Amino acid sequence: MTEFYYKDLCHKIIGICFDVYNEFDYGYREKFYEDIIYDRFLENGITVKKQHLVKIKVSEKYYTSRKVDFLIGDKLLVELKVGKKLTKKDFEQVNEYLISLDLRLALLILFSPNGVVIRRVVNDPKYK
Repeated sequence: MTEFYYKDLCHKIIGICFDVYNEFDYGYREKFYEDIIYDRFLENGITVKKQHLVKIKVSEKYYTSRKVDFLIGDKLLVELKVGKKLTKKDFEQVNEYLISLDLRLALLILFSPNGVVIRRVVNDPKYK
């Protein structure tokens, strides 16, 4: 049986994203969804850092930094996208964040014309 990381927290986050989509639909920029979802996270008691700085590490040396949309409770990343589909680049970006922060799970969430698409991205050394 497959065990999901942070099952209850993920369920709450996913529910918030679907609620936001159902209320506002598709057609806004990522920043719009980010601001509303951030407020909803806070309203629901979710510990969150918005636009959290991630230092990208390669071979024990930091080379650059990026900003992740949300860091939830210092254990889970949430990265939002707006468009028609997720790309390989989106998954690579999230995986880079997970490795650099030594976290196990990210939710990659796409607001698309056809609804919300959620993908779990796992960084688990036992599966490498």
